[in-house]
Amino acid sequence: MSKKFYVIWKGAKTGLFSTWAEVQSHTQGRSDAQFMGFPSKTEAEAAFASTYTKALMKRSLGNKGSANSSPAAKKPSNNSYSNVANNAANKAQTVEIQIYCDGACSPNPGKSGTGLALYQQGKVTSLYYGLYQPNGTNNTAELNGLLYAFKLAKKYLTTVEQVQILSDSKYSIDSITKWAKGWQAKGWKRGKGEEIKNLDLIKECFAL
Repeated sequence: MSKKFYVIWKGAKTGLFSTWAEVQSHTQGRSDAQFMGFPSKTEAEAAFASTYTKALMKRSLGNKGSANSSPAAKKPSNNSYSNVANNAANKAQTVEIQIYCDGACSPNPGKSGTGLALYQQGKVTSLYYGLYQPNGTNNTAELNGLLYAFKLAKKYLTTVEQVQILSDSKYSIDSITKWAKGWQAKGWKRGKGEEIKNLDLIKECFAL
């Protein structure tokens, strides 16, 4: 495994670090933590000299977000993005149409946005970006990604038998596939009267 270098922009201690254990010790339990890993010390140093937000934008390979209230679509033009994404899609492809969704927030809570990539026959055909929230969270951004992926899936299911939706948010996936059914049976309540966070988004996703 190649060595990684880490940058902490916001935490109990900031700077460059060479182990994940150090990063955890300085960021664990902090909702405002900002950190990221890099494959080389040079890249880490350059990122630390800049900002966390710019590092996020660079990592997204130039696909900038929109301030629209709903996702805007465009045809992919970045060859580097397409090649990387196509490789991932080819490995996971099990159906004719796949929708990858992701969301992010900086800081958390703070400015958030969401992106989706639509694949047909293993090739990226459309990119969607937007759903900007001035005071969102990582979880609302991820749930928004799932919600619009479901809406797209519903549209395409009129012509194909299956659509595969892919998300890296365990919270969002579990909210819809594990917890929502039980919450619904209890009148959309948790035990001991605990609040269900992001309930409106969860209910919309579950309905779809």
